[in-house]
Amino acid sequence: MTSPRVDPLRAEFEAIRTALGAARTPAERADIKRRLMAVFREADSRLQELGQLKDDVRALVEQWRQAVAPEPAEGGRMPVARPAIRQDRLGASTFIEKGWHLITLGDHAGAIAALQRALELAPRDAQAQGLLGWAQMLGGEYDEAMVTFARALEQDPENAMVRVNVGYICLKKRIF
Repeated sequence: MTSPRVDPLRAEFEAIRTALGAARTPAERADIKRRLMAVFREADSRLQELGQLKDDVRALVEQWRQAVAPEPAEGGRMPVARPAIRQDRLGASTFIEKGWHLITLGDHAGAIAALQRALELAPRDAQAQGLLGWAQMLGGEYDEAMVTFARALEQDPENAMVRVNVGYICLKKRIF
């Protein structure tokens, strides 16, 4: 069961799926591509809104935790400090998936932004680093991609995709 906000998008998705099987001319295929991109953008926009709401809820939960936190004990012991940066693999996975989809759509700048957000949430995520480097490479940002790939290889030295892409950049930059 889907929500009332998703039903129109789902209906358009199903209509596109049906039209895809019947498309014969280049104009029909171009129309399907346009409609697909519109559905993707709308879904992505809604995901961003929900992501912002999720971040706002997290901030409110943190405010609540601080408001109900117990007072320090009489002995003067201070509460244990929390780390300033924490891994949020679940939140990062949303941005990793979004980055992957944007790479496949050819939106390298959008993919870079999404993957950088993923790395803010999970700084040591090798998958996010590898995809970010790939998006940078496809966008022609070879130097930035090499730095990103180096960080990815620190996390996962056996990552074949990263190794191949480093070789590709060396070839493009004529670094033999």
